[in-house]
Amino acid sequence: MSEHDRQPQPGQIPVLDTKVGWSSLHADGQQISYGRRSMPLDEIEWVGYWVEQVTEKRFMFPTTYTTYWHFEVGKYPHKAAPAVTLTDSRSGRRDELPDWWTFLVNLSAQVVEPRLLTDLVNRVRQGETVTIGGSIKVHQDGISCKRPKVSLDWNSIYPPEPHAGMIYIYATHSDQPVLAVPLGHPNAVLIQPLFAALS
Repeated sequence: MSEHDRQPQPGQIPVLDTKVGWSSLHADGQQISYGRRSMPLDEIEWVGYWVEQVTEKRFMFPTTYTTYWHFEVGKYPHKAAPAVTLTDSRSGRRDELPDWWTFLVNLSAQVVEPRLLTDLVNRVRQGETVTIGGSIKVHQDGISCKRPKVSLDWNSIYPPEPHAGMIYIYATHSDQPVLAVPLGHPNAVLIQPLFAALS
């Protein structure tokens, strides 16, 4: 097989074969497999990915920094149904992203998220209420949440803003965010495009 044969053709998804921690990771246009767990891309019902930077200050010792990269996909019910979960960490202040994490985030953004977003938008437009980010109910007229208790129509919601691993949702009547959703919550990464499509 020549080098040329291995190059991805236009429109094809490249293939990732690597190790994260002690387990093998394989991802392509059909599925993501990590260790013993595997999930076809077309069966994924939620995604979550985020970067976490932890600073540990200890008396009489130098401050330590650790960066964690998380990527999760799965089915509902969240936490009970099958999922593929990856976490890796490095000590020290790190801005560069590991290749495996960038690959999976791009794969999710290109293949999985457009399908999930289209499905959510269609369901809301047909009159259903969908849950996103773990606790936000989205319907034709706006959004609601039980804890904290929030109910807003589309006219009173600003476009959500991501910052430091969270998505912040602001209302027109408040300077403070009314909701802060961790990007690790199921489909929190879809809050921005979903609100944009419906509002």
